[in-house]
Amino acid sequence: MNKILLIIIFALGLLANGLLYFFAVQNNAEWLYSENALMENIQAVVALIAAIIGLITCIRYQGLTSAVAFACAVLGWSIFLREVDVERLHYNIPQALVWLGHGIGRNSMLLILWIGVFWQIKKQFASIKQNFRSLVFSPSGKLLLISFGLLILSDLFEKHILGGLHHVFYEELMELDAFLLFLLAALLIKISVAKATNQSDRHSTQ
Repeated sequence: MNKILLIIIFALGLLANGLLYFFAVQNNAEWLYSENALMENIQAVVALIAAIIGLITCIRYQGLTSAVAFACAVLGWSIFLREVDVERLHYNIPQALVWLGHGIGRNSMLLILWIGVFWQIKKQFASIKQNFRSLVFSPSGKLLLISFGLLILSDLFEKHILGGLHHVFYEELMELDAFLLFLLAALLIKISVAKATNQSDRHSTQ
């Protein structure tokens, strides 16, 4: 993904942020950011897409890439389950899925998945240590750092430390931006690894 495309994506993101601010703050459109409203639903969809991309990357590749992608997949799935109240969905969802989607079932499933993440990290620790700087300062690494920073900022809005009367809107906006950057990071990981693999295949056939 080239720099021009990234600049266009960020410009569109800033425009979208401005429009959300205009409607939510200037026009008191609480339907945008209230509980289970549009912004929360978009967050859930974005997190689910990031989880799917991470899972595909994890399955297709091995080693450090697989470990990083698996962590992204589990994080995206965790965010999705946090944003969606499965037990309140008005669909004929099997009880087993409802149980896995909230309460003890959800917590047990996420615990097992995160144990798997830490097990993968332990397996790849030497590789992580060796490539730490390149991981952190890669485009996807920088996006993840910014994403985590926005989540910390959203927590300050949630606790009403910042944001004033519209702290709920700013909390949801920071979370939405963070999840979109997380999705972009997961996509960049997949693209960069696929490109590197294709280049390696071409060299091996020459």
